[in-house]
Amino acid sequence: MPVKWRTWEHFSKQPINPRTSHIMTNNNAMTATIADLEDNTTKTKPNFGEAATLELSGNFFREKSTSNASNLLESKAVARTLKVGSRGDDVKRLQENLNTLGYNTGKPDGIFGNGTKNAVVAFQKAKGLTADGIVGSGTQNAITRALNEKNAAANSNILKVGSKGAKVTQLQRNLNSLGYNAGTPDGAFGNGTKNAVVAFQKTYGLSADGVAGKSTQDAITTTINRKSKGILSKGQVSNDVKSLQSDLKTLGYLSSNPDGAFGTATETAVKAFQQRHKLTADGLVGADTRSQITAAVKAKTQPKDNGVLKLGSKGDKVKTLQSNLNSLGYDAGTPDGDFGNGTQTAVIKFQKTYGLTADGQAGESTQNAISKALNYKNHGVLSKGQVSDDVRNLQADLKTLGFLKGSQDGAFGTGTEEAVKAFQTSVGLKPDGQAGSSTRKALFDAAKNHKFIPSPEIPTGTSNEPINTNKKDHNRMIKKLENDKSLDLSDEKRTAMVTAAQIMLKDGYEVEFVAGMLGNIMAEGALGKFEGSNYKTNPDAKPLYLIDADKNFGYKNFSDKNIRDIGISKTMELENKMYNHGYETKGHAKFGLGMIQWTGSRTHDLLKLYKQECKGDKPTVEECAKVESMMISKELKGSHAYVYNDWKKTSKTAADAGRIIYDEYEIPSTDTKETRANYATSIYKILTE
Repeated sequence: MPVKWRTWEHFSKQPINPRTSHIMTNNNAMTATIADLEDNTTKTKPNFGEAATLELSGNFFREKSTSNASNLLESKAVARTLKVGSRGDDVKRLQENLNTLGYNTGKPDGIFGNGTKNAVVAFQKAKGLTADGIVGSGTQNAITRALNEKNAAANSNILKVGSKGAKVTQLQRNLNSLGYNAGTPDGAFGNGTKNAVVAFQKTYGLSADGVAGKSTQDAITTTINRKSKGILSKGQVSNDVKSLQSDLKTLGYLSSNPDGAFGTATETAVKAFQQRHKLTADGLVGADTRSQITAAVKAKTQPKDNGVLKLGSKGDKVKTLQSNLNSLGYDAGTPDGDFGNGTQTAVIKFQKTYGLTADGQAGESTQNAISKALNYKNHGVLSKGQVSDDVRNLQADLKTLGFLKGSQDGAFGTGTEEAVKAFQTSVGLKPDGQAGSSTRKALFDAAKNHKFIPSPEIPTGTSNEPINTNKKDHNRMIKKLENDKSLDLSDEKRTAMVTAAQIMLKDGYEVEFVAGMLGNIMAEGALGKFEGSNYKTNPDAKPLYLIDADKNFGYKNFSDKNIRDIGISKTMELENKMYNHGYETKGHAKFGLGMIQWTGSRTHDLLKLYKQECKGDKPTVEECAKVESMMISKELKGSHAYVYNDWKKTSKTAADAGRIIYDEYEIPSTDTKETRANYATSIYKILTE
């Protein structure tokens, strides 16, 4: 039958059957379980909202209201059956409710189509109802119950004064972490917690009601997550935020005084800076944004100068200068951008080495010279201005060949430059004074077959003269060392130490210094032994130069073996290939050899001695001991004379010698300095008691 529309006034005038509680109409009897209406029909009209009407269809009616459209009359009054083809506000409301519950009907349009039917079927299946896609009273009541449950669950997560439990405890911890004083996290939501919530809400731009609902809790969680990643963002309170605000104010992006609270104004300022500097304008201050803000502040506040860096100068240019000086071998200290006395001293030393006016100010000439020297160094070329062991070794070869008259101090100055030029001229190379690969190879070839002449006794009065103040009977000391059992030495190690002691004592070094060297020999490698390259148990610790040696030079065939088995010729052939490859460059192949584990150009010098002193290609233990002890003597009188001189500046004990030799002569990769110092003390007692 066609639907009839009637106003409430129409129905209220119809007679009520007291037995059945039916509202009687002249069209049809509309049965309703509306017990609430029984007491009201004659006195008070039910509140169905403004302009309410009742829509009649079969045995169902529903409320039509513009002011309270979401409230369905449940149980007491049943809505009409909805299905494909139905239209109206009740269909739209059904669609909205299903969407709220997570069943997608599409955009609510009041038309019950297939999309709505599919959502209804899905809901019915989830609730164990007949999945026919038709919304009768059972389905409608199930939807209403689901909405009520959802709302109840949402309300249970709201934290406010009086709330207790683990969620409150976590809220308090989070607020404290973000800089809001919520007191001791005790799980009780009191006024202190409320005040902290209000403070957070004000900072974040939320309604400051002191109630931690979903929006507030989500905002706190988001802010905590960003803080854990080192990101400053809205909602945080800290000194870091205050520093950020100060910088933003300096740059003109923030007008208010820094208070440490990252609110909307700070966020807006950050976005403006990010947009100006072509960063993602998200208002989040990560590492990139923070570094650019810091750089902008420095650029704005750093005083202008004429480019001269001097005592008192500050900034990135000073930091670069310090780093460059350190790379060239001058100790400018930690590169901190502050031109202090240490940096000034380093500049003066460079200027003296390079032949510039030593005023301690890094003007254009000094800076250009530093850049030039550093550029040569980075390309594996030794040149004026550099200080290093490689320069010392270069000077040693030049001196051996008679081209260098000055000291072997490791500083490439004018004298070394002139010696290099003279050598280059003698072999037909361009005399530019720079020791690149061609010059160094030629120098290597010239020195390789040059007869090594042991240094004569050092004359008295020189800076590196060893003065033996103990006046002990050397033969008696050697005998004690030979017969000692307390050190538990192998025969080979004893031979190495005895031979080194004989030569060093003959050279005139104090017993304490000799004991320091013997303590290092005792802890270091074996005579003639190649450095091991097997790092299977700890591959990350393997040096780059050994990785290159294994990969490109077949060094695995030499690793942990001995020159007595490999032979001098094959060892020199391997070392020569690595030399030509450029082992001065970091990471390029080289290897340690012998009881001191000499590496790089020092290995080259050692092999020259092996070739010179040994009768055959495969030396004996005694020959190895003699050659390597001579190498120690040669270096202590030449390229490493500073080791002895530095020891003389200490209290000159055997332990001091053990430490100095560890730091400046052996330079091992393992941390055994105190072990060597203790060995040195024990050996000294054996020699002198």
